Amino acid sequence: MKKFLAPTVFEIQRQHQLTTEFDIQYRLITAHDAPAALIKAVSHARKQEGLITSLEGVDMYWKFVGIVDLYAIDEVEDGGEVFSQSHQTAEPMPYVQFVKQRTMAMQAKNLIFV
Repeated sequence: MKKFLAPTVFEIQRQHQLTTEFDIQYRLITAHDAPAALIKAVSHARKQEGLITSLEGVDMYWKFVGIVDLYAIDEVEDGGEVFSQSHQTAEPMPYVQFVKQRTMAMQAKNLIFV
């Protein structure tokens, strides 16, 4: 069996909201080959579709949009890179601030400070 990373995109439709949100989930799929992994990833994603109610009582519909890629994952050593993503911008400070805020929030949530 081989392991694959399947970026899975959902559209989140909320009641009375003018903007549309998309959620990209990177799911680990185990299969014999890439075609089987794609079929399995789509099957998992379709199970996640549906109407849910948020903690605030807002109805949201999660609609599966698609699997945007499929990455074969070879044996990964401790600390090895699994996925990489680049972000390019003319104004780096807002992005750096965003990353630092997300980092602090994650550390606070897990009570880990580095």
